[in-house]
Amino acid sequence: MTTAIVIDSACDLPHEQLEQPHIELASATIRINGLRFPDKRQPERMQKIYRDGRLELPALASTEPPSVEQFRKIFQQLAEQETEEIYVVSIMRNRSPTLSNAEEAASQLNNELRTPSNKLVHIYPCDSGSMFAGHGLVVMHLQKMLELEDKDHSLSMNQRGRAYIDQTAINARMDFFRRRTENYLVLREPIYMRKRARLKNDHSVTWHYEWLSRLRQRYPIIINHNGDTQAINSQKGYRNAINEVIDICQEAIRNDEIYNSMIAISVADDVAWLRQLEAYVRFKEACQAYGIRLLESVMSLSGGVYLGPGAVSMAFTRKSANRRLTE
Repeated sequence: MTTAIVIDSACDLPHEQLEQPHIELASATIRINGLRFPDKRQPERMQKIYRDGRLELPALASTEPPSVEQFRKIFQQLAEQETEEIYVVSIMRNRSPTLSNAEEAASQLNNELRTPSNKLVHIYPCDSGSMFAGHGLVVMHLQKMLELEDKDHSLSMNQRGRAYIDQTAINARMDFFRRRTENYLVLREPIYMRKRARLKNDHSVTWHYEWLSRLRQRYPIIINHNGDTQAINSQKGYRNAINEVIDICQEAIRNDEIYNSMIAISVADDVAWLRQLEAYVRFKEACQAYGIRLLESVMSLSGGVYLGPGAVSMAFTRKSANRRLTE
């Protein structure tokens, strides 16, 4: 049985992961000062836009989700490649209509989409409950469970298969991923999230946090967890805020709490900037010592619009029940 995973642009993963043959991208549309273009997750282009300051205020920037028609075309193309199972893993539902559009596209096909060999195509829209690095991590867990990840890019889609896994078990594990994935966000300029993210029904950054950042140089730390976001702390200095998130991840590593031994991180900037931080260097050494796979990527432009340039997203999934997230 051949399987594909359809993701949207808000899914942050390294380029080599996005290039896997079973991954299909439904691109969001970026709008900057009236110019519209698809967010195709091209690292060089994303870094150039961040470097050029094109997302900096007062630029008018917004995103548009993949349309119903986009999803229909993707589903039909996958069916033509003899794909029998399609999982759509979207940015969390209450921040974008992406998942609703995928569900509508599947509904319009009336559950009658078939491959050229007349096999019925099953489409499973899934809410990641997260975004950016957290979204990417949920996709990595799913593809590992489905035994899809393969470094041999020479194989075509219809040469890849997997053992059958009961759909009820898959749904249960997806719920586990949503409930246990913690995605920590650090903002270089909180005003972006207050002005732009509130258009997506996200009110994590209030005028109070923006005021603290402007006058006292305190930077909020936000957790994105199970379909919600909330500010849990603030630190004096942007780098100190990043260091606190690194400390949270390292504590989870020391306590053997990292599910599937993976941590994802994305930066709305050049990743090389982050690698120069002393705390991050030590963090990478700890990951290597404990056998943790670190998935580094440039943040999508969708994320850059939402959180602002310089934002950092770090995510991991806990093995056990979440600690009190507001402590």
